[in-house]
Amino acid sequence: MRVVVTDADYKLTLGAIRSLGRRGVEVVALAGRPRALGFASRYAAERVVAPPPDDEERFAAFVAEQRADAVLPIGQASVRALVHHPPPQPAPLPDREAFAVADSKARTLELARELGVPTPRPADAFPAVAKSSTGSGDVRYVASADEVPEGWLLQEYVEGEGRGLFALMDRGEPRAVFMHRRLREYPITGGASTAAESIDDPVLRELGLRLLQALRWHGVAMVEFKRRPDGSYVLMEINPKFWGSLDLAIAAGVDFPWLAVQLATGQPFEPVRSYAVGVRFQWVFPDLLHAAARPRDLPQFALDLVRAQHDLDRSDLRPSAREAPATARAIVTRALNGSLRHPHGVPQRTRTGPRT
Repeated sequence: MRVVVTDADYKLTLGAIRSLGRRGVEVVALAGRPRALGFASRYAAERVVAPPPDDEERFAAFVAEQRADAVLPIGQASVRALVHHPPPQPAPLPDREAFAVADSKARTLELARELGVPTPRPADAFPAVAKSSTGSGDVRYVASADEVPEGWLLQEYVEGEGRGLFALMDRGEPRAVFMHRRLREYPITGGASTAAESIDDPVLRELGLRLLQALRWHGVAMVEFKRRPDGSYVLMEINPKFWGSLDLAIAAGVDFPWLAVQLATGQPFEPVRSYAVGVRFQWVFPDLLHAAARPRDLPQFALDLVRAQHDLDRSDLRPSAREAPATARAIVTRALNGSLRHPHGVPQRTRTGPRT
C-alpha cells in the first residue's frame, strides 16, 4: 500500500510516518521545505516538497497528482484544503459543514452551549486570553483591547490540567477513542504536550463524544478540555485533525494513522475499545524547551528520560539529530529575546481567572 502523508515538518507527523512505515506501508511524505523533520525518517519511502496547504487549490491539485492508495492529511490547513477540494484518492475527511463548525472557535462554542458542554466565559475584564477565530495554537495573553488582533475571541483564563479526547469517527460512530492528560507543555502557560499520560475518564469521554457525534464527524479529531482543580471540565476547542500527542496514543495501543487509512480505504477492522492506561510519553526536545523555561522541572525531565517512552527511536535517529541543534538554537534565541518562559504573554489574575 502507498499512502501520502502531509505536513512532514510537524513532530506529530513523524509518529504517523513511523507507524505506517513499520507496517510495510510505502509512505510518500509531503512538506513545504526540503529539511522537514519527517524527511529524515528512514520510514519515508519518498520525500516530496509540496505547495503550502494555505494555497488550497494548488495544494489539493498537487496531492491529487500523487500516485497513492490513500491520503492521510495531518495538519489543519491540509485538512481544510482537502475538505474544500477532495482528492481522488481515499482520505479520512469530515464533510464540509462539520469541518466548518470545528474550524471556527465561535461556532464550536455555540454548538457546545446548545449541547450543554461547559465553555469558558467571555472575558469582561483585562488581562484576558485572546484566541484566533480559526486554526489551532494561536493564543495570546493580553492586557488591553489594543493588543487583541482583529477578529480574535476574548475569553477568561481557565486554570487547570489539560486533558484531551481523541477519536476516529465513522459518520458519527466512534471506531477508536483515546484520552490523555498533559504532564508538561510548552509554552508552560498552555501549549502542546511535551510529556503526557494515557488516562480513561468517563466524563471526558462523554463530553467529547457528545460534540463529535452531534457533528456526525468522520475521520480523526481531538476535543480539548481543561479540568479545573474542582474536577469540572471546560471545553477549549475541537481540533479537526491529528494532534500533537499522537505518539502517546500509538504507544498505548491505539494506532490512529493505520486505523484512519483502513477507514478511508474501506478495510474492515474491529473498533478499539481499550488501551493501556498510565503510559507516560515524553517528546524529548520539546520537553527540554519546557525544562529550560521552568528549571524546577529538570529533575522530572531527567526521570522521564529513563522511565517514560519517548520519541528518541534508536532505529530511526536521523530526525533527532536534526531536531537537537534546532532546539538548542530556539532555547538560546528565546532566552536572549526574553520569550523563552512566556512566548504568549503572562496570564494575570482577573475576576474570572487566577494567575499561573
